[in-house]
Amino acid sequence: MELYVGGAFQGKKEYVDDTYRDIKELKWCNAENCDEAALFDCDAVYNYHERIRKQVLNGIDPEDKLCGLIDHNPDIIIVCDEVGCGVIPIDPKDRAYREAVGRCMCKAASKADKVIRIICGIGQVIK
Repeated sequence: MELYVGGAFQGKKEYVDDTYRDIKELKWCNAENCDEAALFDCDAVYNYHERIRKQVLNGIDPEDKLCGLIDHNPDIIIVCDEVGCGVIPIDPKDRAYREAVGRCMCKAASKADKVIRIICGIGQVIK
């Protein structure tokens, strides 16, 4: 499993596509609106933070879902926005979402073979 994180609009998906351009064409899934079967079948998923938002709002444990995804699709590439920087949200639901993304990305990073942070389209290898 590989994890690519970074701020919004930092070129994360493009970075991954460029990395794999000569290896294979990745089958992408938008985590915001794809079903679970598509997640289990894709090579790479982007907007994973939006899936976590929906899970938190629906009372679903996003860490359990993430672990299930990784267990079922151990070669998946996950692309997720960093959402924990900046001012702490006033709304408790927004705080819960932000915390859930952080916890999930810590879990994903611990299981990942490779973790790369993308800043301005440039990859910084973390793991």
